Amino acid sequence: MSTKCSPPSGASSALGEQGEAVTPHFLDKTIFSLRMAEVTACITQNDPVLALNHLKNIRMLAQRGNAVESLGGYSHPKDDLWLRWCEAFADAWVVWADNAVTVNARLPTKSIESQSTLRQVYAIEDLVKGLANAGLHLANCSTNRPHLLTDCSSGSHTNMVPFTFFTKLARLLSRLSLLVDVPADDGQLSPQASDRLNMLLRQLGTPPFSSYGYDTSSSSTLSACLSSYTLSLSSQATRMAMALKFETSKMTPSLIQQLSEPMIVLADFCDRKLTAASPSIQQATKIDSEQLSTSALCYSFIEATLCAMQLNHRAGHLRFPRALQLASTDNDPGSSIQSLFISGTAKLPTWMFTQWLDSLVTGLFATATSEPVLVNQIIDRVAVDYAQIMLPPFLVKTSALLDDYWSSTDELAGSPGFNIQSINDAARPTVHRLFRLLSESQVYARFVEELSFLEEPKLVLKDWLASRAKRTLSNSEPNSGARLVLAQDYTNLLLRSFRRSTTCQLSPEGFIVETASGSLTSGPHRTMLSEQLMEACNQVFGPGGSQFVFASITDIEQSIKQLELLLETQQTPSDVNRLADYSPWLATFSSNDLAGGQFLAVPSAQYSSINHTQLTQRTHIYRFGFSLNTLVSLRQPKLISLVGSNAKHYSWLVKGGEDLRQDTRIQHVFAITNQLLGSNWCGAASFFNPQSENVPVLVRTYSIIPISNHIGLVEWLETTTTLLAFYKAAMCDTELQNFNQEISSFGDLLAGSDYSGLWCSPVTSYPKSLRPEQIVTHFRKLENRIRSWRLLRRGLQRMSRDVTHFMVLRSMCIRTQASLSAVHYLLGIGDRHPLNFLLCRKTGAFIGIDFGYAFGVTTLVLPVPELVPFRLTACQRELLEPSGPAGMFGYTLGRTLAAARVARPLLTSLLQVFVKDSSCWSLYSHLTQQPQTDFTRGRLELALKKLSGHPPATLLCEEVAIRYKSHAWFPEFRRVINQLVFVRPQNVEVNSQLALTPEEQARQLTRLATSADLLARAHIGWHSFL
Repeated sequence: MSTKCSPPSGASSALGEQGEAVTPHFLDKTIFSLRMAEVTACITQNDPVLALNHLKNIRMLAQRGNAVESLGGYSHPKDDLWLRWCEAFADAWVVWADNAVTVNARLPTKSIESQSTLRQVYAIEDLVKGLANAGLHLANCSTNRPHLLTDCSSGSHTNMVPFTFFTKLARLLSRLSLLVDVPADDGQLSPQASDRLNMLLRQLGTPPFSSYGYDTSSSSTLSACLSSYTLSLSSQATRMAMALKFETSKMTPSLIQQLSEPMIVLADFCDRKLTAASPSIQQATKIDSEQLSTSALCYSFIEATLCAMQLNHRAGHLRFPRALQLASTDNDPGSSIQSLFISGTAKLPTWMFTQWLDSLVTGLFATATSEPVLVNQIIDRVAVDYAQIMLPPFLVKTSALLDDYWSSTDELAGSPGFNIQSINDAARPTVHRLFRLLSESQVYARFVEELSFLEEPKLVLKDWLASRAKRTLSNSEPNSGARLVLAQDYTNLLLRSFRRSTTCQLSPEGFIVETASGSLTSGPHRTMLSEQLMEACNQVFGPGGSQFVFASITDIEQSIKQLELLLETQQTPSDVNRLADYSPWLATFSSNDLAGGQFLAVPSAQYSSINHTQLTQRTHIYRFGFSLNTLVSLRQPKLISLVGSNAKHYSWLVKGGEDLRQDTRIQHVFAITNQLLGSNWCGAASFFNPQSENVPVLVRTYSIIPISNHIGLVEWLETTTTLLAFYKAAMCDTELQNFNQEISSFGDLLAGSDYSGLWCSPVTSYPKSLRPEQIVTHFRKLENRIRSWRLLRRGLQRMSRDVTHFMVLRSMCIRTQASLSAVHYLLGIGDRHPLNFLLCRKTGAFIGIDFGYAFGVTTLVLPVPELVPFRLTACQRELLEPSGPAGMFGYTLGRTLAAARVARPLLTSLLQVFVKDSSCWSLYSHLTQQPQTDFTRGRLELALKKLSGHPPATLLCEEVAIRYKSHAWFPEFRRVINQLVFVRPQNVEVNSQLALTPEEQARQLTRLATSADLLARAHIGWHSFL
């Protein structure tokens, strides 16, 4: 009995005369398309289990459709139901593998029972079998579909079929390669998993697949074969994507995402192989005798990155500095890698490089690598298109070079500045052009110099005495050439009215020297301060600083003490609040007075300018505000305002005496992390649904712009206050008085014992007045007392309009604390006392500031090591009640850590570059008695271990052991840490090798951050009890 189904009216014409014969196939396609839409949604929502269930239900439909091929092929690729099914099947298994590796960084080899509430833990062999099955299905599709293995044929929709096939197969093989490379401690793959994998490799070893990789009949390992095929198929898909780009008239965001996928797969695969070989690529010369060479991996990574940038894919933009780093490791001027990089970057618009100008300028002056050859043409192009964007990083680098010059006594003895003959020949013409550009940019150069008037003269002099003068005097003899150079530099400082030299110039002899312009006029207040200081200096150091030439170090030290006494007796007005009192030029500036098309752009951090429109439509400064505020701080920074051409007001903090380069880089990483948390262009399915509350709240960022290596601008955040000020404002007078008394009392207790005495057990013979357990007991009492005041909750209640508003403020406060804590932990940002946090009085959000200590150096370099992973002290924990740290805070902390693991390939690429440029924090290496290269490599490895989920307690013990392993208190410290995370002594080695899930990592971090044993030993200025 046959059943006839009438086609829908809209389909009758399409079915034609054979409508009755093909109606069953039409129904199959309709049902199949609807169910495939469900499968696609499940994969997008990161639910591979449900996707595989749907695929199982429609497999028969897909197989029935497969018979159509024998009747004459398909009129459209969408009619190939079996191919679509196989591709979706592969996608589901890839997502499952990504989830398993992301959530459980170290998978067991064999299947085990798991109690994980987040995801079922799949063993390596289960994932290998699933991926191998999916790969076999895809590979077998090419048997009766020869068009899948063609490069590109006519017709746009036909072009996409082989491209999609190559992309999905390459992505699947890259995941298989990852799993095969995972070290296994509990045995090898089962025979069943190995058989399935070998079947796939045999299929790939037959023509025409064999032309894309190794011959599997050779003695190559599984890993080598998978690596070869992944590299070859991804490269083939990349070439197809570029061909499709030129054939397509309009590139939509979805098409860009689709075409860029093989490039991201290829870049991640190559970078993972290179990182596994050596965290620092400079030490990697070969991956494995049977695997791909370093040069092949570098070439493929650079090619994939530059192609993704041509498609304007954001993930390609963010991998550019890593591509530059890899290209610079090949010092052969005519190598294919350098030629690829130079020709590839020449095809890209200049705006794509603006967020990496600091790396490009640093590369221009590199001497040990070929970076100058790679970057000089890029810098020349950017300088033509965006002059005012190019100048700040150039001024920062040249001022840093002059500081390095002052630290070298050999150069001081015989040269007036930094000799550009010491840099690469290819870089010198570019350096000359940049100095010419600086001399032509008169308005910008004047603006930079006027900013230096906003520093207090005595602070500038103190810095000069503590840095240049101290180094030169300690390494030279009286009447030496170095002393004469120092005296001349002192004279230039007086000529500049105690201003830092923020600009440089190139002398006719080819030396980079400071600009000593004494023609600029400061305001009346600063002029008075300069004259008073100059009179005191002439009295102490003699006319022209003659004492610096002839006197001994002892005599000069006595003179400096005499100068400090003179400065203490001077009276200075404290009510100066006019910009004109410091800089008349800034106070009277108006864009209407500028001639010749000149302008002064509103300062902006380049990592915030991510497209061409934002750069070409920059706002100009119309005028500066008339008022000026001096903040109560050691450096006395100045708060100024300006009005833009868009009629908006902008506020900036001018900070002097600090190198803001590291703060800028940290903010850059924050901005990129925010993009990764809220977007999905990492080459895999998103771990989170962007429309749900599972997405972690973003970290608040702000602009930091170094002007030189000693002065810069920081964006002023309105309606914010420091966390310490917020707490104190919430106290009543009695509480504030008690608080100050308790701080003094507890500080005296800590001062009564050295740091070893805070840890050593009573059996240790330390004749100190206070036992370690008494310190902890006293701390707990103080902590409980302050916690009972409920300061953070009380302050938020005062800010709120009603109960609903309070709950909104509380939620934002907790979630931003958690996200900030996760990011700070991963980057090792320390010195997290309450003055280094801001709280927004409008939203309740936490904001981190001052990132001078990063990559875990506070554990190594501070006199009192900072042991907790982030700040979660009594007042913050009280706000978390009744659920405590395991509630909203712990959930958001775990979600943020998981999101970072999803973006691990891209973050790893960024960290490789970030750690390499160790211009600030690598100065700490001498404190650990390590060579700088080892110290740098250790900082990178620490960040990567945190990102992979290594136990925080284990990492903390390893870090503390670097400097304190031989100290008497270290065994007691390690015992306390193991006790905190419930690790028995005999299991320490085992547990240190097991990576944690994000939720387990979050729980362990919370235990460390809230431990009274660690908080009680913190520095008193950290306010660990607050």
